[in-house]
Amino acid sequence: MSAPPVGHGWRRIVGSGLLLVALGALVYGAVGGSPVTPEAPLAAPENGRVPRVIVAYFHGGIRCDTCDKLEAYAEAAVKDHFAAELASGEVAWRTLDMERAGNTALVDRFGLYTKSVVLVALEDGEPVRWENLRRVWDLVHDHDAYEQYVVESLRAFLRGGADG
Repeated sequence: MSAPPVGHGWRRIVGSGLLLVALGALVYGAVGGSPVTPEAPLAAPENGRVPRVIVAYFHGGIRCDTCDKLEAYAEAAVKDHFAAELASGEVAWRTLDMERAGNTALVDRFGLYTKSVVLVALEDGEPVRWENLRRVWDLVHDHDAYEQYVVESLRAFLRGGADG
């Protein structure tokens, strides 16, 4: 019996780790967020109609505590203050991976370079106007100010103006 080549055990460990990462990505894709892909575009219908406005949180592959707060605070602000608009389908919430192939065109179009909350107005399912809420990074450590900024920005955006 001969001994396995040096490093053989590490190959198995690395291979198993890569397999777990791939499986995790599949599970995340199946249950997490609302990815933009050819099968599920940004303007995918909700409640039987295409939303007029999307509130999208764009994240990257690495998510820190601050990144999680950026998403959670924005999502809570939208869900708490715009429940009627969400229920009617006028407004929709999306969580999008910036690095996912189907989303990179939106990242380029919206001029994003880091995690961001973006308001997007749609006409015939196509983005016609958007606003990157850049101040979320400055306000993330003040929950009340963050919430107020998102709510006021979305209200102004729904009226056709920009507030950010």
